[in-house]
Amino acid sequence: MLNKLLKTILMKLTKEQILGIARHALTFVGGILIMKGLVDEATATEIIGGLITLAGTIWSVIDKNKA
Repeated sequence: MLNKLLKTILMKLTKEQILGIARHALTFVGGILIMKGLVDEATATEIIGGLITLAGTIWSVIDKNKA
């Protein structure tokens, strides 16, 4: 039931909306890692930026292959 609801919600979101949500979630996790002293701010920023770029690139390739 929950899986079906999440799938319905995700199908209505645009690529930009999903990547924005992912960026905020990663920023939140990065803040926790910084607070615990596991990474510094610059490292967290680089990792988050890299992951969002990778996700956008993969999404773009998959989207273009569907067409």
